[in-house]
Amino acid sequence: MEDRCRHQADCGVLAGWRGGAAARRRRRRRTAAVVVIALDEELFKALTRKAWARGYTDLLERANREDVQKSPEIMKTLAFKPGERVADIGAGTGYFTFPVAKAVGPTGQVLALDIAPEMLEYLDMRVTAQKAGNVTLRRVASDDPQLVAGSVDTILMIDTIHYVKDRTAYAKKLLPGLAPGGRLVIIDYIPRSMSERPWGPPPEQQFPREQLDREMAAAGFKVLAAYDFLPEQFFVIYGVR
Repeated sequence: MEDRCRHQADCGVLAGWRGGAAARRRRRRRTAAVVVIALDEELFKALTRKAWARGYTDLLERANREDVQKSPEIMKTLAFKPGERVADIGAGTGYFTFPVAKAVGPTGQVLALDIAPEMLEYLDMRVTAQKAGNVTLRRVASDDPQLVAGSVDTILMIDTIHYVKDRTAYAKKLLPGLAPGGRLVIIDYIPRSMSERPWGPPPEQQFPREQLDREMAAAGFKVLAAYDFLPEQFFVIYGVR
């Protein structure tokens, strides 16, 4: 009787151990599945970002961009001087970063600022390839350019400010970064329907120049000059009021 009880007890312990082992295996499988799902999500996000970066790079560097961008005319109009300090906000692939760096020369400085690490990685390769020692790369927040007070003579925002949600608040953060006599250059898209222009910012990101002037005025800027030689964009230079 006692032997049978001991055997039954042993069987109970063994059954409990086996049940516990099975539960542990199930927990391990669930944990492994969660890890795999998390890794898959991270991989998906990484691949999505890389695909976006490739597509955006192709867009910025498209062969026909000069048809509407007319960068030589823009550069001639802005007439950068040797030694000038320039912040290129939303530098992207460096479409303007490197021409500006050449114009300001070795005594000048270009801060290439962007919110996307993929763009900065691409820029870093170009900086190395072109030996552009006067270009500094920096990642910034989408709502703050993080400029040191009085550190730049010109702020460039080309095809960038339409991404900014609160333009007046953002411009208020730009203003202290300008040195005395500094200028803010904004070039962005004239509003058009998607049927008229199936590329460029979507309708909800478009705004007329008159609206931008009011927003910049509320931030403490005034219009110094405006140009209309760009077929798809307005081109405005602002100074501090």
